[in-house]
Amino acid sequence: ATIYRTHIDVGDPERLISHLESIAESRDGIILFASDLPQISDAINRLAKQTTIVTISTDIPDSARHCYIGIDNFNAGQSAAKISEAICRKGGRILVIEPDPTAWAQMERFNGFLQFFANRGEEEKLYRFYQTKPLTLALGEVIALLKAEEDIRVLYSPINNEFLEMLVEAGRHETTISSVAKIVHDLSPHSIKNLQSGLIDIVLDSNPMQQVFQAVEFISEQHGYLTKLESSVVDFQLYTSDNLPRTQFI
Repeated sequence: ATIYRTHIDVGDPERLISHLESIAESRDGIILFASDLPQISDAINRLAKQTTIVTISTDIPDSARHCYIGIDNFNAGQSAAKISEAICRKGGRILVIEPDPTAWAQMERFNGFLQFFANRGEEEKLYRFYQTKPLTLALGEVIALLKAEEDIRVLYSPINNEFLEMLVEAGRHETTISSVAKIVHDLSPHSIKNLQSGLIDIVLDSNPMQQVFQAVEFISEQHGYLTKLESSVVDFQLYTSDNLPRTQFI
């Protein structure tokens, strides 16, 4: 089997759709990691008649994709909450970065995180921050909040975007940021460097390599090469600076 890998910027869905349309008839299957956007869903609905389409990491549930493979994002959020609660067990609160409501996977993590504290009757431990202003102004708001609320011990983000990168990077010179534990999702060469330098503390990873392996298994099954895929749920993994994988596997 031959696997082709293509990267298209998340901000260019039309280019992605054009690429998918150009290859669909010549591929036994497509493994797709893309945003849940109406135009991408419509493209999948058209192309699913021509080839097997598997979404990974972020599902596109309103499309005709044949299978979704990924972690249980709700449980990943709950696991992040459990770690945060342990850090704050003798006192302290948590600053939570809210995702865009349309971002399905990130909202699942966010809701899992909130539900953990709701089940314990400890919602008051959470400060929620939603970015509405330009990056620099939003960063200033977070720094001001951390200075005003000195009992914040943890910063948790279910999302990875430019604002989070700026926030993490500010920890190099802002003690209000460097002094709190930072828990984020999804390992990458960039987040590995941040773990190694101490800018972040814990990463809950969605295990993309295993997602791809299981997606290949599903596509192979559709062509009669394998028995039925046992599970579409992939185990997520937890990393600190002490148990990092080699970067060639990221």
